[in-house]
Amino acid sequence: MLPVVFYEGASKWTAPVCFVDKVESSSDFRGLIPDFEYLLISLRDKHPEDLLSFRDALGGLCYLAAPSKKESFAEAAERMRRFLTLLSDEEKELLTNHLRGYLKILMKKEGLEVDDAFEQCLDREEADVMLTYMQKEIRKIRQEEIQRIKQEGQFEMGISIALAMLEAGEPEEKILRYTGLSLSQLEEIRDGRK
Repeated sequence: MLPVVFYEGASKWTAPVCFVDKVESSSDFRGLIPDFEYLLISLRDKHPEDLLSFRDALGGLCYLAAPSKKESFAEAAERMRRFLTLLSDEEKELLTNHLRGYLKILMKKEGLEVDDAFEQCLDREEADVMLTYMQKEIRKIRQEEIQRIKQEGQFEMGISIALAMLEAGEPEEKILRYTGLSLSQLEEIRDGRK
């Protein structure tokens, strides 16, 4: 079994990959020092496509963690969904288990909270279905957030218009019709002006 070293430092890896070469005066200890090479995976130097070429769970996880990867969550999720179809059942299960944790971290990083229903879905779904579900849920959450922001903006604009119309002495019915505010909201605005 080949040992693996993952490196994501800012500078280029310069240490030898043969363990014996890392030990000072190793020739004095021949036969006592394990003589092996390790596989260096420099996440900063490897293109994300290279990591997927391993076609195993480890390659998939390295791809997701690669600092040079500039994809959005949706793009990374779609690529992983396609990648999972290439894996054996054993590798797919292994990657799926690790993927759950990674996706929860990524969602929080993008400002999306993972709720209990979503957590239960992660425990039940196959990886392929899980990623598709997550993409839909993230789009839904973002659309809801956009809608909420729009509504807040419209409400703020309605308040501004109502204040200007009140200053101009416009009738209450006209203000309600033009702003979309309720009577109680208009009364609050009027009381706030006094």
